[in-house]
This record gives sequence, structure tokens and C-alpha cells, in this order.
Amino acid sequence: MQRKIIRLLALLFCGLSIAVSAAAQSIHVEWGYTPPSEPAVTGFKLYQEGAPVCQTQNPNATAMDCEVTLTAATTNFTLTATFSDGSESPHSAPFAFTSDGSTGTDTSGDTGTTDDSATTKTPVSSSIGNKLFTFSWEQPTDLSNVAGYRFYLNSTRLCETTSPTDTSIACTANLLPGEMIFSMSQVHTDGSESGLSNLLVFNPTAYPETFTFKLLGFSWEYSGDASSISGFRIYQNNLPICETTDPAARNLTCTVDVPSGNLVYGVKAVNADGTESSLSNLLAYTPATTSTDDTATLQAVIQATPVTGTAPVTVNFNAGSSTGTISQYQWDFGDGSIAATSTASHEYASAGTYTAKLTVTNTTGASSTAIVSVTVTEPAVAAIPPTAVLSSSSAAGPAPLSVNFDGTGSTATGLATITSYAWSFGDGSTATGATATHSFTAAGTYTTELTVTDSNGLTSSASTPVVVTAAAANIAPKAALSATPTSGSTPLTVSFDGSASTDSDGSIASYTWHFGDGSSASGKTVSHTYTTEASFIATLQVTDDLGATATTSTTITVKPQETAANLNIETGEVAVTGEWVRVSLSSTFQNPVVIAGPASFNDPAPGVIRLRNVDATGFDIKFTEWNYLDGAHPQETASYLVIEKGHHTLPDGSMVEAGSFTGKTSFATIPFNQAFSKKPVMMTTIASNNETDTISGRIKDVTTSGFAYYFREQEKNTNKHINETINYLAWEPGEGSLGSLQYRVAATANVVTQAWYAVAFPSPYSAAPLLLADMQTTVNTDTSALRMQKLSATGFEVKVEEEQSKDTEVAHPAEAIGYIALSQKEEKVLATFTWEFDATQESTISGFQILANGTVVCTCNKPADRQLSCEMTMPTGPTAFTIQAVDTTGGVGNASNSLNYTP
Repeated sequence: MQRKIIRLLALLFCGLSIAVSAAAQSIHVEWGYTPPSEPAVTGFKLYQEGAPVCQTQNPNATAMDCEVTLTAATTNFTLTATFSDGSESPHSAPFAFTSDGSTGTDTSGDTGTTDDSATTKTPVSSSIGNKLFTFSWEQPTDLSNVAGYRFYLNSTRLCETTSPTDTSIACTANLLPGEMIFSMSQVHTDGSESGLSNLLVFNPTAYPETFTFKLLGFSWEYSGDASSISGFRIYQNNLPICETTDPAARNLTCTVDVPSGNLVYGVKAVNADGTESSLSNLLAYTPATTSTDDTATLQAVIQATPVTGTAPVTVNFNAGSSTGTISQYQWDFGDGSIAATSTASHEYASAGTYTAKLTVTNTTGASSTAIVSVTVTEPAVAAIPPTAVLSSSSAAGPAPLSVNFDGTGSTATGLATITSYAWSFGDGSTATGATATHSFTAAGTYTTELTVTDSNGLTSSASTPVVVTAAAANIAPKAALSATPTSGSTPLTVSFDGSASTDSDGSIASYTWHFGDGSSASGKTVSHTYTTEASFIATLQVTDDLGATATTSTTITVKPQETAANLNIETGEVAVTGEWVRVSLSSTFQNPVVIAGPASFNDPAPGVIRLRNVDATGFDIKFTEWNYLDGAHPQETASYLVIEKGHHTLPDGSMVEAGSFTGKTSFATIPFNQAFSKKPVMMTTIASNNETDTISGRIKDVTTSGFAYYFREQEKNTNKHINETINYLAWEPGEGSLGSLQYRVAATANVVTQAWYAVAFPSPYSAAPLLLADMQTTVNTDTSALRMQKLSATGFEVKVEEEQSKDTEVAHPAEAIGYIALSQKEEKVLATFTWEFDATQESTISGFQILANGTVVCTCNKPADRQLSCEMTMPTGPTAFTIQAVDTTGGVGNASNSLNYTP
């Protein structure tokens, strides 16, 4: 059997009683073998000194028991494999079996009784143990890098040889009360070692008639320091047999091989470093000898083969090794069946664990009982294939037809799982995975098949038809666009939307825009800024998924930039609470930008001004408290300014820019449409309500070309918020007027903290102006906003107000603020009023007085007058004029009908 060392046929003889006399004896043989691909192996045959002595017809066998006759102390055995064509393999390497020369002793042998002539053929390693085990193997063909061989018992090195030409070795080892797994490796000349091979399993407890294992109990005393030791070790004839790793132990029970002869036991303490103490006082023990005469002790002994199997299993029971003068045998097989012979065969039909009992009775009526456990398992159940299930998104349609296939409904049985999915689409294409998508490009009928494989290697298939018809003629898409606004002054930013475009038999694949000024863009929605005065044709071209196109266009009219005289600005003051209120605009705007706040300080609950629904007709406004508060807020007042979107130059050359952008929770730089000649004062207002959580915006890094902005929620919240629309107003500092509107734009140094700070106007107004204000810096990022109080003709007070959702601390370092004060010029006009009065009542009056919205604006002291001209301040809003007669006592009569005036 030509195999290398780690794949050799190996023989192991062990365990059964044998004598060197010519009597028939039992031996146990174990081997390992890798068969050729052909011819087929039919069994194995054992040869003794070249003559066949035993064989098995089981091609999967790895062990057998044989009856042989030993005529010499050393006998050579070989093994062959038998084949289906009647031939045999070459013989294995010979195994020299050496008896210890005594009748009835273990062929493993005590190490001191081996024949010297045998050891010259079979090297004996210096391993520790009281039984001799001999191994043989075939010599490798190539010995150039072989230094020797090592043998292992239960993965622990047992012995080795340093001669590469050796083909056998004898090693000593103690018997174990369980499986003994022997393996070998090849040691190379570079010191490395091959993997373990030729695993041979031997269990001495399967041969109770040969190997005597007993349960021995030991106890001792120990006076040393238990903290310095790791346990104790029991010795038999100076060989370790068992141990404990408990330093506190003072007794130990061991299952040990008890050979015949005088035995000496002792105990050693094992130190923490692995060394041992001296051996304790010794205890001598001589096992009782067994007599074979009629006075021998009555002892029931069971031999059962096999003791495990799959139902139904037949077990052969033998009581022949029982001792004593036996007159009766009684078997109880544990399943209700019995027998009364020295040998019996019994079939166990059902799975379970059974206790078979043997009772032997001698001529005096004494009895002895032995038991053995038989384990029967259920027969293997044939694996059931999986079930393939598939579904498809479409069974028919015109080419190209894209179909989604789903095989996730497939199932496996028992503990098996689906391990693979294989798709065949019927057009030569394949795919893998639980789901798949395939496009059928040509007309025809296709069968898509799914094959699933489970973890047992079993398969199942399912299929579905797909009918593909010829592709219909493609219908071109329809292009549609909207533009907002379609006219305005330069620079004019227009938003274009092509989402209304359609394709009746497919989908729109692309949108291409040409703005008429040489610029272009792509996308369903885009925006473009026109910087030149002219009329432009903006065109949208849409392309469908099959390449057909359609176009549409619209005209964009760009006017010259508005001069200050044409600049549309509307201002006012509004009462705000925690509820939304609508402010209607009296002027006409195309793209209004609204700036509002800060709020007054009638109630100390912190919050911010917020807008929504800003359009050409007006806007919604309210005071939003922070979310940790109840949201109900008493009335406050706030000024607002509405201005047309764009970059404007005022009559004095200063510049103003109004616009909007998308605000986020992290700082972003917002560029101006056009650079300023000097750093402007910045105002911002949140102009949408995409998410209702309260936020405040902060400004920093204001330059002539742009600024940085972000917003955040209250400090207790995570810094997450949906994007919002932010309006901004940038106005170069200075004073001036636009028609009747007077403005003052200024900024402070970094002086405004959480304490009220008084700002004085450089010159007083005739009445308190409207006021807009915002922080220009972000020295500290704590969530905060401005609040204002005591607004008068001479100044106002302002502070930074932090919210307290996370803590009660509100201290804030000094920030710079910017403000815009707005007032109307008092324009004087000459108004002439005429009226009618009963002349017969003139004697009862002293004159007349003219009232504007209930306030006296001029008087006359002549009861006969029916006309009066007087100078008055030009009304800036709707005004109701009335006239009253003043009687001679100073009283007044009822007011006349009113004359309403709207500027």
C-alpha cells in the first residue's frame, strides 16, 4: 500500500489476552486506509508470518477481532485490502508483535518485560507508562528532509524516533479509562513538523476481561503552605496516574488500571512553578488473584456488541467471562424481553437508552449481577428537497420589457436552509440571488426558471412564462414649463419648473434649459439670474426614455435696475402674540422681502419673531416662545420693513440688497449679488415654518462681499432641523431719505450683553421711529435673540436674551448689534373744508372745529363761516375728517358725516 507517512496504512495491536503457547488466542487489530478510486474495496485480510489468519468483508472496517495461534515470543503481522476483481493490495509494513512471555498477560506489556530481541527490531521510546504499545508504518519514498517520527496520545506527545529509516516503534503509556486516540507526525530536518495523521482510537474499557480498572480512593494530610502549591498528584509504582488542581483538596478518587503484582502508591504536592515535593509515605497494595477452580468468586461479566446503533439494532450478549460455579443465567434486556442462556442475541426495535442486566446464580443459590447500557438512535430520515417559488412583476408587455423576479418565497425543510438561487431567463441570460431583474429586448415567449439549492445539496426548480410583444412606436413627450417671475429689474433671478412635462408611453429622461442669454442648465427645476436689460427667450427641451424630444419656451423681460425713486418700500408696526396674524400689504410687490423684529419686552418669556406665507399680498407673523415654554405669549409689538428683492443703489450712492436663502443648522457663507463699497449692517428674519420647533438665527463674518449664517434650536435639543427660508437685508450705514421715508442705519461696538444696553440716536426724532435690529457677531453660540424696550424719539434699550431649556445660566458675552430706524417726514399741506349749517342756530354757537380721526386740527370763531382753510400735517394713512359746532358755553355738538381720505 504505497502511501506517504502521514497517509500510511498503520496497525495497532492492543488490549486482548494472548499467550506465547500454541493455544488459540484473541487479538484486536485497528488500522487506517485510503482506498484507490478503483477497483472497489471489498474487505481486509490479516496475515501472520505470511499466512492468512483472519479477514473481514466490510469495506469500511477500521478494526477487527481475530483468533490466532502464537508459537513464538515475537510474531510478524501484515494487512492487505481485498478488491472486487479478486485481487489484493500489497501487504502493509510488517508489525512485529512481542509478547511479554507470560500466559494471560496484557500484550501491551509492562515496559520491563519486553524481549531484548524484539526491541532490536522495534525501537522503544523513553516515554512514561506501564503498558507497551507498538506501531508500524511504511517508509516514505523520499527521506531527504525526514529527521524522524513522533507519536501522540490524545494530542500529547508520547514518544519519538530520530531515525528516518525506522518503520516501527514501541512506546509505553498508562491505560486510560476511556478513549485513547493515537496519531503520528513526520519531523523534518529543519525542525518543523507535519500535521497529525493516522488517528487510531482504542478504548481499554471495552475489554474488561483483559484490562482491570478500579475506582481507588486516596486521602492525605498536608502541613505545608497551601498558597504556594497548585494541587496534588497520585503515583502508582512511581508513575503518575491522576491529579487534582485544588490546593485545598485532601482526598481524591481515581479510575486506574490495576495490573497484577505488588503496587505502591504515593502522593506529591505540585508547586505553582510546576515542580513537585518529595513523594509522601508509600502505601503498598497487592490485587487479589483470581482462581479458576470451583471456589472462585461468583462474578457476573457482560460482553455486549455493539452497545450503540440505529434502530432496529441487534446486540450480541455473552456471559462467558463470568466467574464462579454458575448454574443459571438470567438476562433482562431493559425493554421487557428476557433470556436464560449464557449467550443471547436481542433486537432493539425502537430508539432509546436501555439497561441490559445479567444475573448469574451458583449452585448454592448465591447470585451476582452486571449491567450494560445500550443506546439506540432513530434511523436517519431521508432529506426532503426544498420548494422553489418565484413571482414576477410582469408576465407580458412590449419590448424592451423589464421584469423583476422574486424567489424569496422558496423554502427549505427541517433544519436546512436555501443556500443559492440560480436564474435562467430563457434568452441565454442568467443571474444569481434571491431577487433578479432582467430586460427582455426582443419579442418572443420566454420561460424564466429558478433553481434553488439547500444546505443538504438538494435542489428544486420552478418556472414562469414571459410574453414579450414587438415594441410600439414611441410617442414623443410633451414639454411644459413655468417661470417665476417673468419680468423684473436687473439682476432678475427666475425660477424655472419643467415638472409638468409628460410622456404618455414612457418617462422623461432629461430636462435641458437654454435661458436665451447664452447660459444653459439641466434638471427638472432650475433657477437663473439675468444681469442684462433685455427680453430673453427661455427654452426647455425634454427627452424621453427612448430618445424622443419636445420643446417649449417663454419670454423673460428684464428691466433696468430700479432707482431709489422707484424703490418700493413699505414699513409698519404690528401687534404679535403666540398666534399667527396676517399682515396685508398696501403696496404692490413682485418679490417682497420682509424683515421684522426684535419684539418688545411686555412679557419676559424668551422667544423670536417668525414669518411664513410671504407673498405679494402680505405675510403671517407671530412671536414664538422656545419649546420648553407653554407657547402662550401676551401681546408684543414689532416693526417690519418690506422691500423689493434685489440690489439697489440709493440717491446718495449708498447700496441696499434684499434677498433670501436656505438656512441650515451649520454656518454657511452667503454671498451678496453685488459687492458693497463698505461693510453693510445685516438684518435677517426666519421666513418659513417648515418645522415648528423654535429656532434663532446668528450672523458672523460680515464683509463687503457676503456674510455667514446659521440657526439652531433650543440648547436642550439636538442640533437638527429642517432647512428654512431666511430673508436678509444688507444696508450700508448712514442716514438719508427715500421720498417721505427717513432712515438711519448704524451698528454698535461689542457692547450688548444679557443686561439692558441703552442706545441713543445721534439726533432725536419728532416721535418714536420704527426700529429693526439684529446681532452682527457670534462671540458666543448659546441659543439667543435680541429683545427691545423703551423705544422713544431719543433712543432705545436692547439686550441679548438666552433661553433656559438646558440650564438657568443666561450670561452672554458682549456682541455687536446693528439697527435701522425708520420714520416719515411731516409734510405740511393746506386743506380747505366746506360745510353746511342751519343759520337759525348761529346765535347758539361760537364757531366750528375740524377733526382728523377724532383729533382737532383747526378751528374758526365765526358762526357764519361755511368754509375754512388750515395748514396740517399730510396724513400718512387712511384719515376720517369731520366737523363739529362749538356752542357758546364751550360744548360741542355731534360730529358731521365723515370725509375719508387715503394717501
